[in-house]
Amino acid sequence: MTSMKKIFFLALSALVCFTLSAQAHEEHTQHQSSNLAVSVAFDADANLWRVRAKDDFVLVDMSRDLGKRFTKPMAINAIAQKIAADGEARPKIAIGPEGNIYLTWTEALKTPFSGYVWFVRSIN
Repeated sequence: MTSMKKIFFLALSALVCFTLSAQAHEEHTQHQSSNLAVSVAFDADANLWRVRAKDDFVLVDMSRDLGKRFTKPMAINAIAQKIAADGEARPKIAIGPEGNIYLTWTEALKTPFSGYVWFVRSIN
């Protein structure tokens, strides 16, 4: 009988621990910003393009010297948005074979784990 009580106690303890950790995860804020939330890509001319989120705007700039100096950043979104900028939710950039620049980012919403995905293409 005492071994059954030990097993029951261990199972109950594990259940409590898992429940608390699951609730702690839900408390994380969905709109986080990080200086490390940067994506980069090279074009066919070896220019380094960078996209990042700063002060609720998606910024793009370019470097011709492998990142030593960058052009003045250009804001992509016309109005401020709560941009998700943590982990894989950071803004992304890709350069197509024809030289077009493609950007995506997520606008965080109030509901946890939800957002609008924005897509922009530049052909010039």
